Amino acid sequence: MTTSLIMSAINEKIARSRAWSNPVFERSRRGPWSCEDARVIGFEYLAFTAAFPKMLSALCARVDDDGMRALLVEILHSELGSGNPENAHARLFVRLLASCLDAQEVTRALAERPQGRLPSTRDFLRGLQALYAEAPLSRALGAQYALEFQADNMLESLSRGFHAMRLDERNLEFFRVHEVEEKDHIRLMQIALQRLLHNGEDKEELMQGAQACTGLFSAFWHGIGEALARASPAAAPARGPSPDGMPAGPRN
Repeated sequence: MTTSLIMSAINEKIARSRAWSNPVFERSRRGPWSCEDARVIGFEYLAFTAAFPKMLSALCARVDDDGMRALLVEILHSELGSGNPENAHARLFVRLLASCLDAQEVTRALAERPQGRLPSTRDFLRGLQALYAEAPLSRALGAQYALEFQADNMLESLSRGFHAMRLDERNLEFFRVHEVEEKDHIRLMQIALQRLLHNGEDKEELMQGAQACTGLFSAFWHGIGEALARASPAAAPARGPSPDGMPAGPRN
């Protein structure tokens, strides 16, 4: 199987999963989020975006191939603000949340519960950390490719929800940055996978890593969907099986 066919197979599986289509993303298509929506979604996503650079750093340190490490470091550099710490993605997201919630509440959420409020978020972060730091390298790189591929769709959904709240455009820089950078991250990971497979690494491990990462994101968004349903139970419709075999969360 060629590299392009492997990536196409991974992409198709992601596009059929709850990492790609889920109640949280569907909610963003139905009008403005409430402040409680922004709180439930935002605090859990903040835990991820704050933790991710350390996970990626751990993966960078494991890679022996200088060319592949350079590709990963380029992604890490942009995550950390491309040389300006004030533009680190986590800080941009904090500013976004502070524009629609109480700023002190946002600061406390990150300081007091850095792994999120929900058990499902804590499980998600532990699972992702284990993939990046402990799984066989091919599997870890497959996970990183899957993360970047699904992130473009994920961020588009989050952007739609926050934009509909009619926030000051100056506070939406998080999404403007990603409109440019995320596609470049996908391109860099495509090159990294080509190098990986050219070096004879196990494509099955790579695909298992992508599947594991997709499953973690599916569970992450499922947990947030459950939390949204608890916050507004009247909006929760009937459940059904999800495309990736997980119990579907409420379609809010």
